[in-house]
Parts: sequence; C-alpha cells; structure tokens
Amino acid sequence: METNILEIAKQYPQVSITVQAADLLALGSSIVTDTMARYRAEIEARERAEKEEKMLTAQEAGKMLGVCDRTLYRWRRAGYIEGVRIGGAVKYRRSDCRAILANGKPE
Repeated sequence: METNILEIAKQYPQVSITVQAADLLALGSSIVTDTMARYRAEIEARERAEKEEKMLTAQEAGKMLGVCDRTLYRWRRAGYIEGVRIGGAVKYRRSDCRAILANGKPE
C-alpha cells in the first residue's frame, strides 16, 4: 500500500516518520509537478486575460492616461482616441490607452 507523505504530514503534523529514499524522491517529483502545473495554469490565465479586450470607463481611462474627463472628451471628438458606446455610456479600450501612452499625447 502506497502512502502519501505529504498527506500524512498535513494530517498529523506532530508525528515523526521514517521514509525510504524512493518515497522522498516521489514526494519531490510530486511537488515539482504540482508547482509546474499551477505555474502553467497561471501563465495561461494571464494570456487569456490579455487577449480579452478590457473596456474602461471615462474615469478609468482618464486616470490611466493622466488626463481629466474633459480632455478625454476632446481627444475623442478630435479622433485621437475612439470611444465605444455601450448602452448609454462611452467606454474606452485599454489597448487604445496603452497605445497613447506608448506613442505620446497629442499637442
């Protein structure tokens, strides 16, 4: 019968156990495998989140760009940034805001 060392340690933290080298190697391998799986899942989740376009409110976009709502409105009217009407509100693409930050603000 195979015993999971990690489960024993969690269940009985005060108990002393003797393990064989093979059991210790299996534990180490299990820890590495679990850690790598969590790491891969985290990376995949970040990549999915980056692919999905985040829409920002005027306040969020203004804060990100360091401008007031009025300036953001003027930029939208001038065509410098595109606003997307969703329901009754105008939203801004996060990627558009990042592009403005990368390329500089208009004169």
